[in-house]
Amino acid sequence: SHHSACELAGGTKKRLDIGLSLVNNPDILVLDEPAADLDPLSREHIWVLMRKVQQEGKTIIMASHLLDELEPICTRVSILHNQHILDTGTVDHFRDRVSERYVVRLQVESGLYNFLPKLPATAKQEGKNLVVRFQKQEDTLAFLTTVLRSREHIIQLSLQQPSLQSVFESLVR
Repeated sequence: SHHSACELAGGTKKRLDIGLSLVNNPDILVLDEPAADLDPLSREHIWVLMRKVQQEGKTIIMASHLLDELEPICTRVSILHNQHILDTGTVDHFRDRVSERYVVRLQVESGLYNFLPKLPATAKQEGKNLVVRFQKQEDTLAFLTTVLRSREHIIQLSLQQPSLQSVFESLVR
């Protein structure tokens, strides 16, 4: 059966548009919100396509609000706010600008944290959990080492880094 492009579903049409832009084998592909208004599965197809294009050594410049989805794909990010570029750099460059680079969540069976010699100023107890925020990697590692060397029974231990979305929010505030 014959289909014209305007009858295609959103995700398929977006992929066709990107495919057509690649026909002449450009070195640079410029996209505006390529995954906007798509369902999660169609968006995932777009990101897979973007990674393929990247692997061919092409540069993709794209505008998007889907920061957390972009994070694994981007090598460099520019934050645009009120028509001005606030900053440009790697995702890690932006993470380094926020005060809470690493977040450790810890829960020990006793729910008591007096086994830790001294708690960092950024430590907060939330219920039975201890949540500690660090700026430096070495401080984070030193803290984790102290916890793991203790004789405490650890129920839960996790380390998170701020998402690109939370970094963006703290920068434009």
